[in-house]
Amino acid sequence: MKTGLLERFVKSGKNTLAENIVVCIAAALAGTFYFYEYYYESHIQIHSTLCLLITAAIAVIWLVCAAKSGKDGKLGFIIFAFLYWSIPYIYILYYSSRDNLHNYSKWLSIADRIAKALLYNPFFEAAKKLGTSTVVLAAVLLILVMAAYIGGFFAAHRFRTVSESTGDDSYEGEYVMDEEEEEDQDQR
Repeated sequence: MKTGLLERFVKSGKNTLAENIVVCIAAALAGTFYFYEYYYESHIQIHSTLCLLITAAIAVIWLVCAAKSGKDGKLGFIIFAFLYWSIPYIYILYYSSRDNLHNYSKWLSIADRIAKALLYNPFFEAAKKLGTSTVVLAAVLLILVMAAYIGGFFAAHRFRTVSESTGDDSYEGEYVMDEEEEEDQDQR
């Protein structure tokens, strides 16, 4: 039996919201931490190439998780994505607007460095190659994540609608028995 790409996508396994969030955070943090790796740079000029590959991997992982979350109807993923990419930027704007000479706080300074590491480091090499800002790349990724979520949501909705209209009950998603079915099964 030949299955289409849409059918395989909709029938694929479900991930929990927490699993998608952890995978996306791990991917973004891998890019953040690899930004500081310069050990091999003295022997082989590979750092910028690997940074670009990691940036591409971050984008692919976030887009796949967004599409799967959209397929499963998990709105929490979009909220998480928006918060993950916007809170560091908002904090950086706040920190740069305050008077740090008279009201210096080492904790606020540390939080600023963390926010810059989360937002700037994963996209630094790609932004440099493209001649743009890292914030622009993060915003583009966020827009693409929202589009992937919406695409996954509507793809699953379309597949389920077509399956119901054709009478095809072969959807093998999660099935939950109601109380009457459980009683019937217990009586057998």
